[in-house]
Amino acid sequence: MTIRSLLRYRMADRGIRSLTEMMRITGLSRTALLPLDKNEGLEGTKLETIEKICASLNCPIEDVIQIDHKTLSD
Repeated sequence: MTIRSLLRYRMADRGIRSLTEMMRITGLSRTALLPLDKNEGLEGTKLETIEKICASLNCPIEDVIQIDHKTLSD
């Protein structure tokens, strides 16, 4: 299964230019946001982090995280 972060796209859509600004909007730490920003180490990301992002950006989880269903049987 492949999980991909779409956070950078959502940030761009909303005119959020930096991770620092995203931290201010969500109340999350840089450490919590960095894996989503870099699209690396997503398996360690807490669901609570994704929930806070979605609530702050007023969007569904599908707008922040993409799962490649073609590889679900792996």
